[in-house]
Amino acid sequence: MNAIKSILISGLFLLIACSDKDSDNTVKIKVIMPNVQAEEMKGRYLYLVNSESKTILDSVIANGDTSIFNLIVDSTFFPHEVAIIFTDSINRVPYKRRLGFKNPYVSKMINSSFYIDRGITTIGTYYNETAFNSTYKGSRQNLPLLKNISLSYATDGANDSLIIQRDVALIAQYPYSFCLLKQLLYYKEKFSIEDLKTLLDHFDKDVKRTAKYKSFENYFQIAETFDKVYPHHLQLQDPHGHLSLIGDEKASFNLLVFWASWCGPCRKEIPTLKKIYDHYNKKGLSISSISLDHDVANWKTALAQEDMPWKQLIATDSSLKQVDMLFNIKLIPKAYLFDKEKKLIRRFDGNVADFENVFYSLFSAEN
Repeated sequence: MNAIKSILISGLFLLIACSDKDSDNTVKIKVIMPNVQAEEMKGRYLYLVNSESKTILDSVIANGDTSIFNLIVDSTFFPHEVAIIFTDSINRVPYKRRLGFKNPYVSKMINSSFYIDRGITTIGTYYNETAFNSTYKGSRQNLPLLKNISLSYATDGANDSLIIQRDVALIAQYPYSFCLLKQLLYYKEKFSIEDLKTLLDHFDKDVKRTAKYKSFENYFQIAETFDKVYPHHLQLQDPHGHLSLIGDEKASFNLLVFWASWCGPCRKEIPTLKKIYDHYNKKGLSISSISLDHDVANWKTALAQEDMPWKQLIATDSSLKQVDMLFNIKLIPKAYLFDKEKKLIRRFDGNVADFENVFYSLFSAEN
């Protein structure tokens, strides 16, 4: 009898152990919709999509108020941001649309992405007599995301100790947050290497195991030259389809301007650039405008309209990757000014209102 009891107990422990192991290897996302929305979505495919890679992770057909996505993961899995996509149409023209959920922390805000983790993540939309509300249960990663917890940086590039202290406190409060790590990676150039290392040190061990965290090591190795070095050997396409070097090696100053035909602020600054070019070109200033347009035809149309008298180039395909390796272009317009030794004098981020004053000071000093 005791032997049978021992076997039963051993079997029970084995069952529990297997259940825990299965839980570790399973990611379940439960989406609960109110009746009105469930009826509207009935019969449609819902796709669980990785927000960064746009990879489809799973799909289900909506049928009733609850839809469940199931993923089997391995030891390489880390929490990441996802969205639920479905096909909608306007005037019978289909397009992909994200399923939105009311933010439980920020009023009048709809979120269309969230974090998934091992175990069960539940997103429930319910009607509370007068309004629809949403609840998120499961991954703690959603807390800083939904609360719009954001890191800050000194906009003038200075080392602001108060800002760093605030960022340290936020990371210490949410040391597990992949959302904050993602922010830090995106804005890494805004911080000094020392401050970056201070901030990174406050994440927990799980975050430190990720590829995103480890990518900072590569960044630290190239940070001394990234976004600072004149691209002597970079060749880009000119309007005639020929490859041309950027800038003028013999010029006293080289201004590299990144723009695109579709960028309103970029087009708006062109009259100012023309004025600067007319005034300082014969005094040693060279300007090269580098388009980030995906469509060469649109670029050429803009060139015909704007009639800029300086060098015009476009970064396409493989050359765009080379630009990304050399420069930190997240917003345009953006410009870089180099001196005759090809040392970086100044960056102009998104606003060139002070162009004229800068050039007046430079050429006054030259004389």
